[in-house]
Amino acid sequence: MTALIVARFDVKNAEKMDAYPHPDLETPTDVQEIVRELVETPQEKALNEQVDRADVQFFKERNPGYPRGHGLVVVVPLTWGNLTAALLSRLHERALIAFGRRKAQL
Repeated sequence: MTALIVARFDVKNAEKMDAYPHPDLETPTDVQEIVRELVETPQEKALNEQVDRADVQFFKERNPGYPRGHGLVVVVPLTWGNLTAALLSRLHERALIAFGRRKAQL
């Protein structure tokens, strides 16, 4: 069994919400900073600079508007296989940090 979680912003109700960006309101500076921090972390910036990685190039080619803030929808089915792969990847990363082979990042 595969579960898929899909979320989208209902644009037609945007004017009724206290949300940013808003069609009639300027986005406050503090909100802009939060968005910037959520959208591109220091780790993501470093990863984007690794032009020799095929996985980075794959996503950059599919989203040439990324530097201008364009998002890319990535669908990851919620399966036991994907959950296991994510868990093992995270455990591997934590082990590298614990044994001093990788520096911890935020």
